[in-house]
Amino acid sequence: NEQRSLKLDKRKLIQAARTLLRAERVAQAEISIALLDDEAILQVNLEYLNHDYPPDVLSFVLDEAGEGPPLNTGKSGSRERGAGKILSGEVLIGVDEAIRGAKKFDWPAEHEVLLYLVHGLLHICGYDDLSPSEKKIMRSREKDILALWDLVPPYLRRTSPVKKISPKKSSPKKSSSRKSPTVSSSRKGGRSR
Repeated sequence: NEQRSLKLDKRKLIQAARTLLRAERVAQAEISIALLDDEAILQVNLEYLNHDYPPDVLSFVLDEAGEGPPLNTGKSGSRERGAGKILSGEVLIGVDEAIRGAKKFDWPAEHEVLLYLVHGLLHICGYDDLSPSEKKIMRSREKDILALWDLVPPYLRRTSPVKKISPKKSSPKKSSSRKSPTVSSSRKGGRSR
């Protein structure tokens, strides 16, 4: 936690990551979550993506370890892109941008941080949002995951009550070296919604 703008319960973020990885049926994961202020995330964005603005979230796939044991996916197969994968990655969350986004979309900054975490983890699981069809798939999965906490992403809601986050438990491990970046921010100052 390299920011001082927002007090966050790290345990809840870890539990949220575990919940998503379970929902994606990931076989094994080592995920690091970094909470950064504008200055720190801007430096990473400049160094790895040559973008001169602080993004909302960045995700890095650190190691493509491959597939875990085969899964019984049933007749229709699995829609979870993380299903059976062994993942290693890092999610960097721009907390200052989350505070700005929360004000813009009129919901708690903690929920905006959770949205960024979900978005970054889905990229690590193999989702993308560069084409309209892929963006639709990723947004649908974001909506499904946020529904686990009775939350509706701001880009889908008109007016809805805000609920407290209470994710379930599981256990990813930490990792520290960055390899290939996955772009999770599509415009200056954050993701378009």
